[in-house]
Amino acid sequence: METNVKSPQAIFALPQQMIVPIYQRHYVWEEEHQWEPLWQDILRVCELRLSGQATITHFLGAVVIQSQQTSVGALQQHEVIDGQQRLTTLQLLMDAATAALDEADEERLARRLESLTHNAEHFVQPGESPLKLRHSNSDRDSFDAVMTAPVPIDYDSLPGHRPKAAHKFFADRVRGWLGDPEESQFKDRAETLVAVLESGLQLVVIGLEVHENSQAIFETLNARGTPLTSADLIKNFIFQRLAAEGADTAAAYANEWPFDTSWWEQEVAVGRHNVSRSSLFFGQWLVARTGIEYSPSLTFNRFKKYVEHDQVDSMTELLSQIRASATQYREWELRSQDPVADLDPVTMCLYRMRCMDTEVLRPVLIWLAERQASSATIGAVVAAAESYLVRRSMLRLAIGNVRKVMADLITQTSRLGDHELGAGVRSYLSSLDSESNYWPGDAEIRRELAEMPAYNRYSRARLRMLLEAAEDHLRGYSSRNPKSENRVPRKGYPIEHLLPQKWINHWPVEGLAAEIDRREHVHRLGNLTLITAPLNSSVSDGPWLGSEGKSAKLK
Repeated sequence: METNVKSPQAIFALPQQMIVPIYQRHYVWEEEHQWEPLWQDILRVCELRLSGQATITHFLGAVVIQSQQTSVGALQQHEVIDGQQRLTTLQLLMDAATAALDEADEERLARRLESLTHNAEHFVQPGESPLKLRHSNSDRDSFDAVMTAPVPIDYDSLPGHRPKAAHKFFADRVRGWLGDPEESQFKDRAETLVAVLESGLQLVVIGLEVHENSQAIFETLNARGTPLTSADLIKNFIFQRLAAEGADTAAAYANEWPFDTSWWEQEVAVGRHNVSRSSLFFGQWLVARTGIEYSPSLTFNRFKKYVEHDQVDSMTELLSQIRASATQYREWELRSQDPVADLDPVTMCLYRMRCMDTEVLRPVLIWLAERQASSATIGAVVAAAESYLVRRSMLRLAIGNVRKVMADLITQTSRLGDHELGAGVRSYLSSLDSESNYWPGDAEIRRELAEMPAYNRYSRARLRMLLEAAEDHLRGYSSRNPKSENRVPRKGYPIEHLLPQKWINHWPVEGLAAEIDRREHVHRLGNLTLITAPLNSSVSDGPWLGSEGKSAKLK
C-alpha cells in the first residue's frame, strides 16, 4: 500500500482508466451540500492566487484506488475502492470548465484540462471510451453522455439526471466567474482556474496493489462519520467476496442485487432516526437469521461476522437467499398498503405495525418465511406475536424491549417442528413475567379499557386500527371464516363519538354527578366507531333518536 498527497494533474495525467465498480452506490452528491461548497472553496483559492498567494491549495479528502491486472497493450486500470463521489465530481467539474473554455475559444487552456479527463486518441482502442473515469453502474450512460457531448452542450437531450445536473451547475458557475471573454480580467481568471484545477487541489491517494485487501481499507475509512449506509457497506463486502469466489459480479449485480431502486433507498423512520429501507431490511434479516438483538448501528459489523463465522453457504448462494427474502419483503409491504386487499396474517400484521409506528415483529415474519412454515403455523405465530405487541401497546406499556423478546423468541423456538411452533411461541410469550416483557391478559385489558379515555390516549392511526379489528370481529370475520367481504376497508375512516363531544345540546342529564359521569364516557373506546366521511358530516353532534337522528343514519 502506498499513500501520497497528489494533485489532480498527478492523479489523472497518465493514460489510464479508473473504474467505479458496478456494486458501488450511485452518484449522490448534490448542489447544496457538495457542489456549491466545493465551488466556493475553488473560488477562494483562485482569488487568493490572483492576489499574489501563488502556492495556496485546497484539500479535498482521501480516495482509495487499487491496481488491476491488464493485458499487454491495454490502458492501465485502477478500481476505485473509495472516494468515487469526489473523483466523479472533480471530473465533471474539469470537463464543465473545458466546455466553458471551448465556448470562449480558449483552445490551449481547454486542451490542458481535457488531458486530465480524456485519454489521447492514440491510447484508445477502436470502440472504447476515451474517458479516464468509467462508471459501471446505472450512472454510466449519463456520465459518459455529458462528458463526451459536443459544445455547446444541450443538457435537456442527455440521459440521466445527477451527473448532467452537476456538469451544468459547474459550467454555469465557471462561465459566470470568468465573465465576458472580451474583458481584460477573463484571461487571468481562466489561467488561474485551470492552474487551480490542475495543481491547486490535493487529495490523499491510497494506492493498493492487486493482492492487497481493499475491503479492510474501505471499512476502516468508513467506520465513523460516514454518510454510507449499512446497506452500502454490506454491498461492497458482498461483491468483494463474490469477486474472490470468481463469480461474475456484473451478472450478480444485474440479476441478484435488488436494492438499487428508489423504493429501497427511501429513508424510513425508525424511532428517532431515519434509515434507508435497505439498511433496515438487512438489520431485520440478520435478527431473523441469528436470533440476536443488537443496535442498528452495528448492522454491517454483524453481517460481516455472520458471513465469516456463522453461515456456511457461498456468497453466491447467500446473495440468492437475500434476494428472495428481499423480494418477499417488498411484496408484503406493497400489499399491506392496499386499503381494500384481502390481507393475510403477515400483511395485516405489517399494516397494524405501521399504525403503531413500529417494526419490531418484522424479524419474526422474515424468519417464518425463510423456514417455509405452513400457513396454519404462520397464522398461529403471527396471532400470538401480534397480540403480545398490541396488548402492551393498548396498556401503554413499554414496547422498546419487544425487539429483544422477538429475537429471543426466534432463538428459543427455532428447533421446534412446524406442528409445534405455534404452541411453542405462545408458551414462550406466556412465560415472560417481568414488568418490561409480560403478555397482558384479558382481565387486565378489560379493566383498563373500561375507564381509559382511549380517544385521548391513542394516536388516530392506532385507535382506528383497534376499531377496524373490532368491526371485523362484529362482522363475523375470523381466521376460520376469512371472507374478505366481511372486513372493513382500511381507508382511514373518520372516528365518530356516538355520544357526541358536544352532548349537552341534545343529550342533557340532570345533576352534577350525572354530568361528570357523562363526560367520563365520551372518549372511552365503547363510545367510538368508524363511519364514512359523508356520514360523519351529516350526523355531527345531532340527537340519537328521530328520523334524522344518529341511530337512524348509522343503521
